[in-house]
Amino acid sequence: MAQISIKLVRLTKDAEYLEIGQNKTKLAELSLAENHRKKVGDEWEETGTTFWDAKVWGDNAEFAAALTKGDAIDLSAYIE
Repeated sequence: MAQISIKLVRLTKDAEYLEIGQNKTKLAELSLAENHRKKVGDEWEETGTTFWDAKVWGDNAEFAAALTKGDAIDLSAYIE
């Protein structure tokens, strides 16, 4: 498993909150977009977008469930 850190991403839709299993494990599912830019002279130019699907588990899922489309967050995650 590798850890990544991305400075800023935005939600592309509202977070989805679930409680799964007999223990009601908390889960929030997020759909995210990371915009890439580079500076050309005095201007910033968009160079592409990377889309991510993310899952937030446990107590952090309750916080993440309040996020809505367009919200900006800093992302630090583990990739499987």
